[in-house]
Amino acid sequence: RGPTGELADKALPEHRRDMDWMTAGTQVRVAVKPDGSIVGSVMTLDVQKHLAGSRWGWAPDGETKAFMVSFQADGKLLRDDKPFGTWSMMSGSRVKITMDKASYVLRFEGSHRAVVEDPTSRQVPALLYGGKNVGAP
Repeated sequence: RGPTGELADKALPEHRRDMDWMTAGTQVRVAVKPDGSIVGSVMTLDVQKHLAGSRWGWAPDGETKAFMVSFQADGKLLRDDKPFGTWSMMSGSRVKITMDKASYVLRFEGSHRAVVEDPTSRQVPALLYGGKNVGAP
């Protein structure tokens, strides 16, 4: 746990606020001034809006692209411009995709990679933005 977690633990209940970020990618900046005051800012990104229309490579081994999928605004996945499955956003910047009669829950790791959290397997499949493996964030 870092200093932010320790500060949150010491905060009075009326000063705490739990947030459900839903489908937003979130960046938070918190600073403690010399006088002890805390200043913070939050920036969010609507992941669903930005994912729609993008193309990602499906990498069953987490490294090498097997094929490309395109996320459509209506929740459909296309492969080679043909219907291939569906997608929907979940809380915590996660996406659920269903393709080839299988469902996966993926967690975004940065802006160029999403890794499968469920189902678990020895090889962890991943989505690679633009089909390119730029490595771990």
